Amino acid sequence: MKRERNHSRGFLDLASQMLRVGRKRSCLELFPDPATMSQNIDFMGRASRESSGMEIRDSNDVTISIERLMLHGERFVLYNHTLSQNWSMKKSVIGVYSSSEVHGFGGALERALSEYRIPSDKKVRAVVPAGTKITLPNVTVYPDVIDSITCLVSEVIEQSPMGSFLSNLDTLTQTFASLDLLPFFTPEWKDLNRIVRFYRMTSGWEKHRVSIGEAVTHTHNVTLASSMQSVDWNMVEACCHLLQPFYEGINSISMAPLPIVNIIPEWFALIHVFESEGSSILEEQRKRILQLLRERITSLFTMDYKIAVVLNPKINRKLSLLFNESEKEEIFNAIRERCGLIPQENTNMDTTEGPATELTRKRFLDSLEDASSDDELEAYVRANCPSDRNILSFWNSNSRSKYPRLATLARSVLSIPAAAPSTKIDRRSGCFSGTGTCSILPHSSVFLSKSKRSTIRLIYHIFVFNSYNIC
Repeated sequence: MKRERNHSRGFLDLASQMLRVGRKRSCLELFPDPATMSQNIDFMGRASRESSGMEIRDSNDVTISIERLMLHGERFVLYNHTLSQNWSMKKSVIGVYSSSEVHGFGGALERALSEYRIPSDKKVRAVVPAGTKITLPNVTVYPDVIDSITCLVSEVIEQSPMGSFLSNLDTLTQTFASLDLLPFFTPEWKDLNRIVRFYRMTSGWEKHRVSIGEAVTHTHNVTLASSMQSVDWNMVEACCHLLQPFYEGINSISMAPLPIVNIIPEWFALIHVFESEGSSILEEQRKRILQLLRERITSLFTMDYKIAVVLNPKINRKLSLLFNESEKEEIFNAIRERCGLIPQENTNMDTTEGPATELTRKRFLDSLEDASSDDELEAYVRANCPSDRNILSFWNSNSRSKYPRLATLARSVLSIPAAAPSTKIDRRSGCFSGTGTCSILPHSSVFLSKSKRSTIRLIYHIFVFNSYNIC
């Protein structure tokens, strides 16, 4: 057999070359069976623990997000989130555990903390799906915000005619897609977030209604034509309009370099949308969504989320649009307490005549000046930050010179993710990866020709790459 040169770059091009040489054998025959992939996942867990162990133990705070992944059984994927010394966000897989090894999210987290030998007195923050209960000492639980939004909208959908309508439309979408009649359908459709999938589905039907109808006509299929005519296009438009703000909000949070700073602004933007817009068909659903958005502010908005908004220099001068004066004072006091900005001799001062009055007078006079003498927070709030400046570059430039204490708090708070990275599986190429986080890559292969009565076998090595999506 003649050896062919491979001038292509990348693993997928190499795989295509191998397929041509191997007489076009199917990808399904080449890539590993469940047992092999399971062994690779276990190996990845061990490799990631060795590479990330020291980094986690040396950090002041441990921030972990946990995702449930269905891949050859139920597994829990744990990511560590840190802001490095040069203010770049780093996310890495620190563990993959099967449901046979651990019991739920709490068991996965407890197993990871034990394997990394995290001291029991170290502060641990865990981002988990909404409604998940974890009762471990010194562990603060944060609900996955994207999951919280999805649960809120799903609750309204399931309790209204929208539920059955979208379910039927989803079934119809998959039927048409199997016949290659939908230009907006993608292979990863089933892996999409539910709200994202429903919005893409309704907007796709609305945008391509004419072209889909023409394609159905050319098939001369009476059943498909009847299904097409039975679609309630007014309902399609109304559902698309209702879901669009959530789709945009989820994308804004998930794609942001620092998702935590977008949580509260995006939530209030949703409230603003549903206060100002109505739909004659889905008016009851709009009112119910607005009610739930307001009700869940208290349970969702932790102090860290509020502090993250203040530490965003792009909007710190417009906090009155998000918080009232009492709320701002509460947030500022929490920041001062964490940063040690409150002088010890004044912390227990009463409101009688004398020193307290003098302190109030001094603070008022300082507030009239352009720069505060000692209070980093006051100086930071009054500072003007260019609207086009990156948040991380701002703190990198000012962390030592102007706001050293605030920067320490910012490094801790801004590393909290709004949601766990969404691990995607590429079943065609046999690899899976987290969004911009890590990749598990089938790396090398040994090929023996079938004509020589040998077998084709691929030997997989797993490489974990931080901050790059290789697949």
